[in-house]
Amino acid sequence: MSKKKRKRPPAQNFIVIGEAAQSAEPEPSPLPTKGTPAPLPARPSRSAAKTWCFRLLAIFGMPLLLFGGIEAALRIAGKGYDPAFLVRDELEPTKLRDNHSFGWRFFPKALSRTSQPIRITEKKPADVTRTLIVGGSAAMGDPEPAYGVARVLQLLLEARFPDHKFEVINAAVTAINSHVVLPIVRDCGRLDPDAVIIYMGNNEVHGPFGSGTVFGQQAPPLWSIRAGLALKNTKTGQVLGDVGSPAGVPESWGGLTMFMKQRVSWDDPELQRVYSHFESNLDDIIAAAESSGAKVLVSTVAVNLKDSAPFISLPVDTTDEWKNLVEAANEAEAADDLEKSIRLFDQALNITPEHAELHYRRARCLLKADHKDEARTAFARARDHDALRFRADTMLNSIIRKVTEANETRLIDTERHFADASPDGIPGENLFWEHVHFNFDGTYLLARLFADNVVEALQLQPANGAWPDMDTAMQELGLTLLHRKNIAEKMQQRTAKAPFSGQFGHLDRQRRLAQLATSLEQEMFQFPLANAMAN
Repeated sequence: MSKKKRKRPPAQNFIVIGEAAQSAEPEPSPLPTKGTPAPLPARPSRSAAKTWCFRLLAIFGMPLLLFGGIEAALRIAGKGYDPAFLVRDELEPTKLRDNHSFGWRFFPKALSRTSQPIRITEKKPADVTRTLIVGGSAAMGDPEPAYGVARVLQLLLEARFPDHKFEVINAAVTAINSHVVLPIVRDCGRLDPDAVIIYMGNNEVHGPFGSGTVFGQQAPPLWSIRAGLALKNTKTGQVLGDVGSPAGVPESWGGLTMFMKQRVSWDDPELQRVYSHFESNLDDIIAAAESSGAKVLVSTVAVNLKDSAPFISLPVDTTDEWKNLVEAANEAEAADDLEKSIRLFDQALNITPEHAELHYRRARCLLKADHKDEARTAFARARDHDALRFRADTMLNSIIRKVTEANETRLIDTERHFADASPDGIPGENLFWEHVHFNFDGTYLLARLFADNVVEALQLQPANGAWPDMDTAMQELGLTLLHRKNIAEKMQQRTAKAPFSGQFGHLDRQRRLAQLATSLEQEMFQFPLANAMAN
């Protein structure tokens, strides 16, 4: 039998005082008398409302009025500068030209970089295919943009499509990164480009707002960067920006030597912020390019792994045990006992696993011992631990792949193609002058990759069956033996300075560059003699 449930008495609230219990039920409020309206909440008086209006106006309106007045006065006085990447050509108003003051928002004026000369019709002719290339100095064509990827790309397209008109706009600039590329792409949207090629990543750490920059603030929050750049679009912000300069900023351009003290370790928290900024900027750059109606092509970044040792390794101070292991590893390598050398390098790396040069020297031994897969990984690890981060690393290329896939954008995997075109799958002096800048073979390979992808993206139907080869392309561009010799000497002079002078294998590279310049000079003098003998 089921037990009957006991009825619980209704709950009551009691306050117990001593032995007595009193009901705590509140007394009901008296109801209003019939015909008497319930009282309404008190309204603020009109004078109080006016007071609040004046307060809000003082807080928000007066500063805006003051800012507007200052801005108008500065414009009337002709102060400030035009921050656009392209400005109207004074001689021919239908055309736009490069703006020498564009970089002032990102660099101190004495250090500001400019693009190669641009002069182009704003309204694209109906029968022209227009391609825009953006990025840093590698994309621009350093050390000699006249024979850089933009020029070679245009020549290739014109040779394959002789009945079609092409314009390749070189909008790349030395030392810039994604923070600068974004406004460039936005401004160039008015050119109505058919294709936009993005090749960037080498300058994210040491370029403007990077964690190793010398141009101003290091890795501030992204909202702060964009707010500051927006302010510098105004004359007021430009004038304020000219007042004083951050401590430690060089007075004149000194190339990579300027960054010798700006060391960034692989686990630096600010480096993670740089990666985050790059991802956000790349996403916005793709959106800006697509909004102009262009086909967007994003490239991974290839660098010299095999023949460009790390610039600076951390930690700088090492133990006696570590030094003894490294010395023994060097002796074993010199004796061609590669397996012993690799074991000793491994032991040293157990003490300093982040030492970039040690990874590089171990990689060389692995390659000599025919451990090619391990060597490739070790060379990449040496690059990723370099404390002067002038080369796009594994993480940056991973971000490029991720963002490109998320946006369903065409990816040009230059990093993979350069590996495929290199002995043992490790790019080196076969394609690069030094750490990131392409030699003639590298420039031609990159231009071919860009050309193939432009043709596919724009669904162009080639009239001719094959691309011109490298020798034909360079000859068409007017590259002579004298030009080649001058460029080799220029690179020899550049790499004679820090930080190149501190790299492992520096003297060997200088010797090879000197030999190249000498052989080109000898070849120059042989040509007239050979022609005279033939006649």
